[in-house]
Amino acid sequence: MKYIYIIIFVLGLFITLQSCESTKKENKTEEESHEGHDHSVKKEESAEEETHEEQEGVELSQAQIKTIGLEFGDFSKLKINDYVSATGVLSLPPKSVVSVSAKAAGFISFTKNYIEGSYIEKGELIGYLSSSEYIKIQKEYLKAKASLSFSEKELDRHKSLLESGAVVLKDFQKMKAENYIDRIEVESLANQLSFLGIKTSTLTIDNMTSKIPVRSPISGSVASVSAHRGVFVEPNKEIMEVIDEDHLHLELDVFEKDIALIKNGQNISYNVPSLGDKRYNAKVFKISKQFDKNKRTLNIHGHLEDIRPRFINDIFVNAKIWLNNKTVMALPEEAIVEQGLISYIYVSSGVPDADGGLVFDKIMVKTGSVEEGFIAVELIDTIEKGYKIVVKSAYYLLAQSKSGSLKHEH
Repeated sequence: MKYIYIIIFVLGLFITLQSCESTKKENKTEEESHEGHDHSVKKEESAEEETHEEQEGVELSQAQIKTIGLEFGDFSKLKINDYVSATGVLSLPPKSVVSVSAKAAGFISFTKNYIEGSYIEKGELIGYLSSSEYIKIQKEYLKAKASLSFSEKELDRHKSLLESGAVVLKDFQKMKAENYIDRIEVESLANQLSFLGIKTSTLTIDNMTSKIPVRSPISGSVASVSAHRGVFVEPNKEIMEVIDEDHLHLELDVFEKDIALIKNGQNISYNVPSLGDKRYNAKVFKISKQFDKNKRTLNIHGHLEDIRPRFINDIFVNAKIWLNNKTVMALPEEAIVEQGLISYIYVSSGVPDADGGLVFDKIMVKTGSVEEGFIAVELIDTIEKGYKIVVKSAYYLLAQSKSGSLKHEH
């Protein structure tokens, strides 16, 4: 009988435990179901908020607008076109660079203080070379000239005597040879004096000089002065370098893939990086027929317009060869913001809301070529009538919209 009571007690305890477990499972299932419902509701609310925020845009107070330096503007009409990039040098043909050298040994004296950049006309007197040796050459010339005058008279006399039979042919021929030698001597010395810049036509014993002139062979600018006043210079020693910049030009290298796009007459804009950012203009004048196999480039010769950079021969330049010239709608680069591969601008009605702030909306755009800080823009979304475009500090709006700290609240 005692065993029967024990069995009944165990069975009752088992049934009670099973009942409790079942109740716990039911409660847990109900809680999970309730939590899942709440989570779904939250996700829907979050999505709703994001959609609402995207639609409403970004709101800034007047103080925030002032702090970030935000500015409104409108589209500009700008001539922007496609171009081919090229690199090269500013160059001159060999004939445009002339070295002014000493024609003979002597002491140099300048007519004025020449500095780099000084302009000189062709034939202008730069200075003088002084030496006593120049006196000796003039003396020899005058002696040879006198000797020639005497031998010419003697030759005429011997010719008359030969005709009368007073002298033999041999004496006449000897006199003729002496006259010929005198002529050679005079011509040789005359050429030397002419080379030195001394006029033989007016040279007399009374006007011999120890100075010879140094003149510029071309018109141009002084590139360098290699000697100073009073220094003794040897023959062919460079005194000064003069450059004729009239034939200054661009020598550009265009890559193989762009050759077909280049034509004579196209506009070129270029700058000299080592001299600053200022841009100058030129035109394509000649396209080389010789292809560089090593660099895979073709040489382009460009003629410069009047406003030019300071000349330094073979200095490096960056250039753009413009392919067309069309008018497009453009905005400052600061007006464009990018998210991934998509570009946007921000616009606003300019009408303050109830809190006194402004609401800004994003407009999707397609961007194009860039020139002088402006970028070509095509609208993908439309801008409502009367809305203004943010042309400065647009990236602050993008940054604040991502952080959510400036989103429009209701």
